[in-house]
Amino acid sequence: MLLDEKRTKRWARVLAIFTSLAFVGGGIVLILVSAFGSPSSSSSQLISDAKAAVSTSPTSVQAWDDLATAYQAANKNTDAITAAKHAAKLDPSDKTSALTLAQLYTTTGQPVSAIAAVQAYTKRVPSDPDGWAQLGQLADNGGNAALAYSAYQRYLAVAPPGATPTAVRGHLPALATVRAAQAVTTAQPKNAAAWDALTAAYLVEQNLNGALTAAVRATTLAPHNASYMSRMASIYTHAGQAAVAAKLASGFTSRNPRNADGFYDLGQLSQAAAEKPQAIAAYRKYLELAPAGPHAAAVKAQLKKLGAS
Repeated sequence: MLLDEKRTKRWARVLAIFTSLAFVGGGIVLILVSAFGSPSSSSSQLISDAKAAVSTSPTSVQAWDDLATAYQAANKNTDAITAAKHAAKLDPSDKTSALTLAQLYTTTGQPVSAIAAVQAYTKRVPSDPDGWAQLGQLADNGGNAALAYSAYQRYLAVAPPGATPTAVRGHLPALATVRAAQAVTTAQPKNAAAWDALTAAYLVEQNLNGALTAAVRATTLAPHNASYMSRMASIYTHAGQAAVAAKLASGFTSRNPRNADGFYDLGQLSQAAAEKPQAIAAYRKYLELAPAGPHAAAVKAQLKKLGAS
């Protein structure tokens, strides 16, 4: 395949990654799909062709970007990043190379570097709405609400009317809440309540990764607080990890053996994880600690359902 043909197809794939924003409820989720596919028998030839092009035109942004593409196709991510960095350095205002570099950093677990790559581009080309949208998304996913909010505002200032700007505008209130909550945790890093508030803000934004990170901090700072533990367990449950949630609840009851609500949560989470014996034991312990508690009737019904009394 000729290099110019490869570039046309690669450009379309890069745009599919970086300009396809899916707005789910109040949150924004970047569609992260592979830009280059899986390695094939032609990978070595692609790399060889791209290297030849770089040798012929060492100052060509396209040649270096194609080399990055070829390395990525062969899962040689370190080499791909090196080539992509060179392309971006040759022309910091080139969108293709900037987004290629950011995609490579993202897929290799380097979110800070991905943000920096797009920031360099927006600094050079502040009139391009795509750059600001991607910077906002990367910062949002990376837990930097202040930067995300600022980038989205810049996006709205230059973007033409359409569905995406409308969705971004609708997302800003939830993001503003996260930004405010983050400011409190920054000022008071040992305040468990502040971390729990940040957890709640992330959940409204539908950012499970951010919510889980904040919830872990809250429960670490306040290991005896049942509501913090319950919130963290619910995050794992929503993420389809009921067994992990049940394990967390079990740990909480070990630390707090007289907390009836903890055993109620453990019973529910154990049921969700299909851990019947643990659920029965937890429910019985709840009734032992709080025979007339607010969940007593529900617990008795669940025990009957589980074939226990």
